[in-house]
Amino acid sequence: MYKKVILLVILAVTCLEVKAQTVAQHHIDLTWTDSNSVGVTSQNIYRAVGNCATVPSSSFVVVGSVSGTATSFSDTTVTQTPPAGGTSYCYAITAVNTGGESVFSNLSQAVLLPFPPPPNPPTNLITKPF
Repeated sequence: MYKKVILLVILAVTCLEVKAQTVAQHHIDLTWTDSNSVGVTSQNIYRAVGNCATVPSSSFVVVGSVSGTATSFSDTTVTQTPPAGGTSYCYAITAVNTGGESVFSNLSQAVLLPFPPPPNPPTNLITKPF
């Protein structure tokens, strides 16, 4: 006699209210609210270059992973393109448990601060012989 076995896999629920905030020219901090999903073992941080409204989902790459209970991440690997500043980065987070990886959280965007302009060259210089 055979018995039917039903296997139920429950995926983790992703975090809520992801917020990205520019800290410096090469530093963006992410914070979020824990989803309280049971069994979350880790969370993956995804990033794409560009505006969240137009960036394709295929552009996202994993830039970090944190514990299942973490609610923040610092991205210090961002760079200006071009160096003048204004580069936009779009972030999403997923939760991972034994059932697999959740769908993306909400998307959150941060724009890098521009570098300050170089100082003006000195004027009225007087040269003296040695």
